[in-house]
Amino acid sequence: MKFKKQVALLLFSSILLILFASLFTARSVFTSIITNQEKDNLEKAALYLDSSQSLDYNNLLTFSQINQFRVTVINLDGEVVFDSEKDINLMDNHFYREEIKAAKIDNIGFSYRNSKTTKVETLYCAIKSNNKDLYIRVAAPISNFSFLNSTFISKIIPIILIIILLLSIALFFILRYLFIPIESLVEVSKGYAKGELDVRTQITSPSEIKDLSETMNSMAQELQKIIKNLEREKNEYALVLQTLQEGVIFLNNKKEIVLCNKATVSILGKAIKKNMVLRDIISDIDLNNQINDALNNFEKSEIELCFYDNYTAEMAHIYGKGKEKNLKIRITAMIQNDNCEGILLTINDTTEVHRLENIRKDFVSNVSHELKTPLTSIGGFTELLLNNDLDKEKAIEFYQDIYLNYKNMKAIIEDLLLLSSLEKEKSKPIMQEIPIVSIIDSVIKTTKPLADKKNIIIKKNIINDLMVYCNEGLLKQAIINLVVNAINYSPDNSKVEIKISEKKYEIIIKIKDYGIGIPESDINRIFERFYRVDKNRSRDSGGTGLGLSIVKHIALLHSGSIEVKSKENKGSTFILTLSKTHNVLTSLYKKSDLMYKA
Repeated sequence: MKFKKQVALLLFSSILLILFASLFTARSVFTSIITNQEKDNLEKAALYLDSSQSLDYNNLLTFSQINQFRVTVINLDGEVVFDSEKDINLMDNHFYREEIKAAKIDNIGFSYRNSKTTKVETLYCAIKSNNKDLYIRVAAPISNFSFLNSTFISKIIPIILIIILLLSIALFFILRYLFIPIESLVEVSKGYAKGELDVRTQITSPSEIKDLSETMNSMAQELQKIIKNLEREKNEYALVLQTLQEGVIFLNNKKEIVLCNKATVSILGKAIKKNMVLRDIISDIDLNNQINDALNNFEKSEIELCFYDNYTAEMAHIYGKGKEKNLKIRITAMIQNDNCEGILLTINDTTEVHRLENIRKDFVSNVSHELKTPLTSIGGFTELLLNNDLDKEKAIEFYQDIYLNYKNMKAIIEDLLLLSSLEKEKSKPIMQEIPIVSIIDSVIKTTKPLADKKNIIIKKNIINDLMVYCNEGLLKQAIINLVVNAINYSPDNSKVEIKISEKKYEIIIKIKDYGIGIPESDINRIFERFYRVDKNRSRDSGGTGLGLSIVKHIALLHSGSIEVKSKENKGSTFILTLSKTHNVLTSLYKKSDLMYKA
């Protein structure tokens, strides 16, 4: 059946409803007649009550019961002070009831409605009392109109009910035929709105709704394909963004953060939330100006910042105290339809690059300086030997100086080669468990001649059965460097102590001297290459300035650490901490970055 026929059927039903409305109009005429009579009765009752000397609530209640009227007394503010049928505490304010508003103006008012209190169709009559500041309202249910009820209940109402029943049955089938498929479409469309695009409609009639159903199914299928493609592209973009080593921040035109990746959080070292303003993260005038240029002029730019906890430039150095980072930020305007839709910031952490560059410069400078001094001496002495006729004793003295400078150069080169081998990422020295006492005894034997020259006693305090997992040669080299360093910086006739202790997973080796000590300002730098606290004394003792740096690298190879505690003129204690067993060793690859740090 075509939809227009269905509409015709609905119109026919509407005609029947008009018939029902006509019958209802007839009832309204009867109602009007009876209502006018009842109005007169209610008005007379209200005037009668108002003519009473006083409004005694018991009398009002008796009057209500005898005449089957509901009596209500209301003050001028609309508050109910008496009601013959309901608890006044449960009744709301009546100030804006139609009959009260009319009585306020004309001293008498009528209204006809369903009572909010009794839920019954009721006729109300309210008068404004002449003697009291009150409204007296008398009401009667329409159901009490016996003539009206008997007429319609016995004759007209049954006919209306039959008509209603028939029309209801007809409308039921009509609406069922029309609205079941429509409701099905509505439910499916709600599912589509929630993203449930797998659901399909199966509607066969009416034909127009069937066509709509097929169109929705086709649309859902296409949407499903589009959404899957969008989700795949979104996941690809998100994966690329999150795996980038560069920090990425996208700002809107208000410089609020719309998007950032994990690398940004890692580089800046602080939590970043959506809609945060950039200046709350990086507060820099030059960066802000360049972002403004990008927003206004679409200009690309690049800036390098020293950054620490929202501070930049000198403030970053002051508050960072060595923890500041060097950042390179590229600023790009995102342009669409000749408008700037936002700003893309790409952030590179160049701290390590700067640090390695400084290390390289310092290393070249230090190596050049360290090698230049012995080379100059060798050149000078050689020139004297070649150009002057010297006696044998003087020549031997020059030869000794040349040989001493040769040994210094050789020691520097050997230490540099050792450092180079230790710094190789794939370097994996052979490890084994050996008694720590054997290493310490070998160290004492090796360094005893040097200690004897200064009449220095080397004391040891060792746990004999303690085993250490290590490369014997490297560990011995590290401890020798520390003991030699302690001897060189100790006065004659003093002592150097070697003490071994253990914790649950660690072995602690302490080398203590009673020498000149280390100034507090130098403690953080003594493990740098070529750094010397007392340069003249170190050179006089034949030191290369690389010994403590070698110790640090050997400690890292053993997943250990080296630290120093010292006070000037009271001596120093170097603490070398090693792992007991190979189970807690960390690979050189994971530690390689630490080796390059000063």
